[in-house]
Amino acid sequence: MDLAELSILVVEDDGFQCWLMKRQLVELHAAHVVCASDGHAALEQLALRHFDVVISDLDMPGMDGMELIRRLSELAEAPDVIVISSQANAIVHSVRDMAEAYGVRVRGTITKPATPAKLAALLTGFLPAAPGRPPACAWISHSEADLAAAIRLGHVAAWFQPKVSVAGRQIIGAEALARWILPSGEVREPASFLPQVERLGLMPQLTDAIAAQAFAGCARWKRQGVRAKVCLNMPLTVLAAQGVAEALTGTVDSHGLEPQDVVVEVTESAAAPALGPALESLARLRMRGFGLSLDDFGTGYASMERLTCIPFSELKIDRSFVRDAASRRARRLGFEASVAVAARLGLQTVAEGVESAEDWRVVQELGCDMAQGWLLGRAMPLPEFIAAARRS
Repeated sequence: MDLAELSILVVEDDGFQCWLMKRQLVELHAAHVVCASDGHAALEQLALRHFDVVISDLDMPGMDGMELIRRLSELAEAPDVIVISSQANAIVHSVRDMAEAYGVRVRGTITKPATPAKLAALLTGFLPAAPGRPPACAWISHSEADLAAAIRLGHVAAWFQPKVSVAGRQIIGAEALARWILPSGEVREPASFLPQVERLGLMPQLTDAIAAQAFAGCARWKRQGVRAKVCLNMPLTVLAAQGVAEALTGTVDSHGLEPQDVVVEVTESAAAPALGPALESLARLRMRGFGLSLDDFGTGYASMERLTCIPFSELKIDRSFVRDAASRRARRLGFEASVAVAARLGLQTVAEGVESAEDWRVVQELGCDMAQGWLLGRAMPLPEFIAAARRS
């Protein structure tokens, strides 16, 4: 989208700064620029019309920038945000994380004073979200019957995100991720239905369905000469079921695979109510040759406690440490500490969420073994994954 087509709302309590930024935007050929003196005035403008992007200061009397961001998250069609501030980088970064936690897309941050070059860098090539459509990660209510039928009929399909070796940037694995394919062809992301799957107790059925498709896919790409392991997400609640190790081994065998072809990624969104049975299943799987990976290390339940009581072979470092590690010291330190822990324990490391060249450079510098992320490949249907793996 050209800047002349953008509608921009500048929120700044300093009248001169607001006038100057508007003038700079107009010089960049932005034709629709409106100013507001604080969050209250901004919301009044947003009630009158839609804006593609809000450029907001943080420290303002009345309603400050943080409250404004929270209020933006409540809108049906929230504009993107550019944060402009003279506050310390740590504070600005924290506000950016806060905005994203609220579901508000942040285009970037600008340290005062704003300049035409800084503004152009964040606004050039702007692509607004399609109006009237919920974001891909939005939760959507479904009936239990619809969810159960979609799983049973195979409408919830396994897509595959490449897992790449850092040394050679070759595809050496694939994480099987659920995608709901609607009759219209629309593809729904896991965040739109997984919470309800968990709440309705359908996670065992979904795990079984994705496992069958994942193993069939792995067998297919092996027949075509692709040497890549398949990674399957399994919550501890599912792993706690009696006989799950035997069932998984049988399914792997029925597809002509070996346990060494499979990595079980241990996930959990809540405290496991039956850790003993889950540990038994994991020990059995590891003894039989399955790889075990601790997913999202460093967040929530994916912590040192899990690492010390489960025989993992791999550590997946959460994207919250990887993203922006090149520019944010605290994130890099967390990243470095995770890599060091894995090295001391003799575990392979996987960096999640590699989305930029800067992220990739840090992953290389810190000596990770493998990486995943949009820079390296998004989740894709099986034929596309096989084609990509054969090219790598």
